[in-house]
Amino acid sequence: MQAIKSARSRRAWPLHLRFYLAGWLVLFCGLLSAALIYYFAAQHPDPALGYGMDDGKQYDFQVERLGGKATLFAVQFNQWLVSLWQGTQLAFTIALLAILLAMLCFFVSGHLARDEARRSEGNPH
Repeated sequence: MQAIKSARSRRAWPLHLRFYLAGWLVLFCGLLSAALIYYFAAQHPDPALGYGMDDGKQYDFQVERLGGKATLFAVQFNQWLVSLWQGTQLAFTIALLAILLAMLCFFVSGHLARDEARRSEGNPH
C-alpha cells in the first residue's frame, strides 16, 4: 500500500503547475469559444434585437415617472447586463471572463510556487 502511495506522489504534478496549466486551458478554451460565438453571431444577426418597447425616451420617462430616478437607473443597469449575454457582445464577455480567470490561475500559481520554494529552503515565512 505504501508503495502505491509513494508512486502516486512521485507522478503527481505540483499544485502550482496544475494551476498554471489550468490557466492556459481556461484561456485557450475561453478565447476559442468567444471566437466561435463571435463568428456565428455576426453571421446570423437577430433583427428583433434592439426593437423593443423599452427603447426610447418615452419609455424612460414613464419608468422614471412611476418609480423615480432609482428605478430608471436599475432598469437601465438591468438592460445593460442583459445585453452582455446576447450576440457578439456575448463573445466579448466570455473572452474577458476567460482572461480574468486565467490571470487568477496564473496569480495563484505564482504564489504557490513561491511558497513551495520557501518551504524547500527551510524558511517557513
